[in-house]
Amino acid sequence: MNAVLHGDFIPWSILPIVVLVMSFLVWNLILRKIKKESPDRHERLVNIGFTIATVSTVVLLAVFIYMN
Repeated sequence: MNAVLHGDFIPWSILPIVVLVMSFLVWNLILRKIKKESPDRHERLVNIGFTIATVSTVVLLAVFIYMN
């Protein structure tokens, strides 16, 4: 129990992957809702989403490599 309270129990190596998967799922839900309303706006947001995902992946990997 003491290890859990001090954060030793958390597998920090998979945390960036969990964050990316969760953000992908949320972004996917948002895009599905927008696609029904306006297809033009949907295509623009898909491009923005891929850009954000690429940049955030690179930043998370850089931070992870730097911390280890």
